[in-house]
Amino acid sequence: MNTVVLEHLLRHRRRFVDSDSLPVQVYLILRKHKDFFIPYLIQAVGQFPALLMDFIMTCSTANTILVARLTLVVAALQIVPFAITFYLYIYLSPVYWSEFWNSSPIGKCLMKVKEKPQIVYSTIIINNNNPSETHL
Repeated sequence: MNTVVLEHLLRHRRRFVDSDSLPVQVYLILRKHKDFFIPYLIQAVGQFPALLMDFIMTCSTANTILVARLTLVVAALQIVPFAITFYLYIYLSPVYWSEFWNSSPIGKCLMKVKEKPQIVYSTIIINNNNPSETHL
């Protein structure tokens, strides 16, 4: 999807400004629309450890402890780009953060998990702090 958008922006730019070279136009587009392309670039960079693992792991080395540990490290490194983009674009924005809680499936699930201890606590208080009488 990212390459389709970049191609569309290049075509649009070439209609109006054809004197610049292709690398200059790509640089200007990436600079002007960096908020759109940064998350995808971070995620693409996060996939490099998996590519390296594919080159490292062969049939003769697949059963070694080193490869097993490297697989765990690579799996953890692949989560980091998603966490960074979530933090930068969702958590720091009050609008996106409230939409995350209200409309995403994960946000709704976390809200239900968050509400459940409050319901248990209020039920205990209603029953005079006697947990044996609470019925969930």
